[in-house]
Amino acid sequence: MTDLGHKLYEMQIEELKETLNKKLQCNRYLIVIDDVWETNAWEEVRRVFPDKNNGSRIILTTRLSNVAEVFGEECCPSELVEIGITIAKKCKGLPLALVVIGGLLNKAEKT
Repeated sequence: MTDLGHKLYEMQIEELKETLNKKLQCNRYLIVIDDVWETNAWEEVRRVFPDKNNGSRIILTTRLSNVAEVFGEECCPSELVEIGITIAKKCKGLPLALVVIGGLLNKAEKT
């Protein structure tokens, strides 16, 4: 996006979304969105980020459970809640650590 320089500041919102989406189509990216308060805020921007299964990641933090629920389609089995809390505490609230651990566990054999 640096090649666009100050043009970014002059763009309308829809033009900015389209430009960002085009730039990200062929690239891997890491997007960090901190402290989201409303589900519609996430819904508004999620369409900008293409899902090309190329290892790109989006890290979103929120304090609100209803915003976090937008992401999860599967419930955590009750027998994993306690160990999940222990793992989360060991990550000391670091979003990247949680994403990495979550990714590893998601790929692990379910035994």
